[in-house]
Amino acid sequence: GTASGTAAVNGITATPSTWALGRVPLNVAVRPTWTIQNDATDEVTIGEPHAQVNEGCCPGAFTLQGSDTLTPGSEAELTFELSMHPGMDGAHDMTVHVPIQRADGTTDTLTLNVAGNFRD
Repeated sequence: GTASGTAAVNGITATPSTWALGRVPLNVAVRPTWTIQNDATDEVTIGEPHAQVNEGCCPGAFTLQGSDTLTPGSEAELTFELSMHPGMDGAHDMTVHVPIQRADGTTDTLTLNVAGNFRD
């Protein structure tokens, strides 16, 4: 697939902001990955990501490699698995919402995108 862009909210970035997976064969697992970095001056906590399904179905579980608490200058990798079987073929489009909790109790949300066409 093709990765592009950077999502940013109050000093927290996610690269890429968009994964365009293109055509993906059925029964093949793909794992879009985003690097979340804290360029702010305060520590933040990455909350539980949520996939909003715009088209298609069935996002996998999210995995965070690294700590969910990011000190200034640190980063973590977020990934999840997509694998479609016959009957789930076709276009898939998802918006991934990643809550970022700040020390003062406020929450920002990184918005990421992933799309692909799953078919043989």
